Amino acid sequence: MALLYGARTPADLLYTRELERWRGRFDVQIEVTVDAAPPGSWRGHVGVAGSLLPRAEFDAANTAALVCGPEVMMRFAIADLRHRGLGPDQIYLSMERNMRCAIGLCGHCQFGPAFVCKDGPVFRYDRLEPFLGVREF
Repeated sequence: MALLYGARTPADLLYTRELERWRGRFDVQIEVTVDAAPPGSWRGHVGVAGSLLPRAEFDAANTAALVCGPEVMMRFAIADLRHRGLGPDQIYLSMERNMRCAIGLCGHCQFGPAFVCKDGPVFRYDRLEPFLGVREF
């Protein structure tokens, strides 16, 4: 299992104690990156979260990927995961939207035919694939 985690800055990292504890396990690969760090404040990887994907060790036939983050990052992560052999049914996306009513009436969280508030927020990629590249969504 691999956990790839990115944040904007070192100060934005959450669950740092848990990450350190998980790094001590032999059955979990932990990779952390930040988009930017002041000089001398961070000894880890600097770059966007997607830059960690080539470091992840996994067998595509026996892998499920769970992706959470900004939609633009998810698009790049999906392309990398597909390139590494994962099928659309092996990739799950956590879609975050501004929600108002939380029952699917106002339409603020509508994504194609789905409402994030009542149908999600986690969707299999093959369900959202036709809509991810459309700017209006």
